[in-house]
Amino acid sequence: MLRQAVALLDSVRLRSAAEHTFGLLPGDRDKAAQDRRKAAARSYSVGVDRFRKHYEPIVLDQVAEVIALWPDVLTDTGVAEWLASPVVLRVRVDAAVHLVQVHCTSIDLIRGVDIVVNPTNTYMELAGVYKKSVAATLRWAGAPKDAEEGILVDSVADALREWRVTHGVTGQVVPGTVAGTSVDPAAELAYRRIYHAAIAQPRVGTNEYHVALSVLERAVRNVFALARAERDRHVPSLSSICFPLLGAGRGGLDPAQSFLRIWQTVQEELRGDGDWQIHFAAVHPREADLIKRGLSSAA
Repeated sequence: MLRQAVALLDSVRLRSAAEHTFGLLPGDRDKAAQDRRKAAARSYSVGVDRFRKHYEPIVLDQVAEVIALWPDVLTDTGVAEWLASPVVLRVRVDAAVHLVQVHCTSIDLIRGVDIVVNPTNTYMELAGVYKKSVAATLRWAGAPKDAEEGILVDSVADALREWRVTHGVTGQVVPGTVAGTSVDPAAELAYRRIYHAAIAQPRVGTNEYHVALSVLERAVRNVFALARAERDRHVPSLSSICFPLLGAGRGGLDPAQSFLRIWQTVQEELRGDGDWQIHFAAVHPREADLIKRGLSSAA
């Protein structure tokens, strides 16, 4: 069952890391755990410590998702496609047909996208690199590192701080504000721009946040407004945008509500400017499936 579950992972790097992690390759089974972890880390071209803290939990979660769905795996011949990343769907918006891609992977592993939307708080401050969130992942992957995985330049956080200085921001911004920053060429990220969307309002005296659905709509509209303004400043022109499920993590929104509000607003924007390629991203297969089902209903 474990071998078949790993075989269903349709990302080459994810599958390779899982094979090493569980000792499924010839000669791996009797290796010490630390040696298997080193081999798994090489699948992602990262150090052992980075793999242990970030990628290893993803590998374990993805394999666990397949095993949890094992009755469906036994009966559903389309399960491999269900887990594939990215999945391309033909989606109709009025008379126009758009190809929308759904990525079931960590946000920093996405390729073929110009702009990635990063949900952040209204102070435009990023989560610590040691945390588990979209912002933390982007901050870590966007930072050039030394041979021991030490951060040389905190480039994503530095770029956002520079944006705050340039725009005279000393406190909170209006919920839904979007800040565009560039990606360090020495980073592990493959896209060109990060759009930081201030959607989460901190609850004073707590570690909790409030995210309103109306703010999601405002943020998505501001993402497109900024993208249109910047589109032709780049060569080649910006043409694709990737949305995670904004507010569905620490923000506490139901993933289905998050997707529905984002997708409704994206459709309205595409009606006025249909040249954008749209991507969605989710780490967990259940959320990716939710997105796929939502898009399929509009096909």
